[in-house]
Amino acid sequence: MGFKASDIGVDRSDFSKLMKLTTHKFGVEMHKRIVEETEIVRDESSQFDMEDINRILASYPRYFSWIIVEAEVINEQYQKAEREFDIWYKMKYMEAMNALPGKPTINVIESKVVEMCAVEKRELHRKLNEQGMSEAEISSALEYEGLDGRKNKIMEFQSKANMAKGMVKVWANAIHSLQSLSKNIATEAELIKRQMGG
Repeated sequence: MGFKASDIGVDRSDFSKLMKLTTHKFGVEMHKRIVEETEIVRDESSQFDMEDINRILASYPRYFSWIIVEAEVINEQYQKAEREFDIWYKMKYMEAMNALPGKPTINVIESKVVEMCAVEKRELHRKLNEQGMSEAEISSALEYEGLDGRKNKIMEFQSKANMAKGMVKVWANAIHSLQSLSKNIATEAELIKRQMGG
């Protein structure tokens, strides 16, 4: 039985739909999506034969270009998250600087940013708690809030972008393996044919 997105309720229609998953889950689902889209293996017990290898070789340019596009979409989301963080942090930095007397040092301003973010996150936690949300729901809602949460989001997006780039490299190198397999199978088939007197 092959992989199906509906089997586990995960939308794998493109890699960007997986960005909210944990990094590990993202990698697993990205792999499954590639298997689904390229039909590299028709089912879990499949073994490659000449027909399969030639089918993949014939479709390789389409598969490879598709994976490059998918990886670029992920990289764009990572860069967007970075830009959003930079804008947000500059705003917080100015807010902290304006809240401090005199001419504070950079370290003092950055410490004030940390303090302000912690206060805001505690206040948001209190409001969500008053709305009747459970601790698990609050924790999920606040995962990317505050300074640390926003930094963690950037790190996760970077990991996913790197993973997608790594998949592009794998596919860039895969063509050589597929061509070698095709050549070896053709050679083996020719030897068997000769041995049988064909």
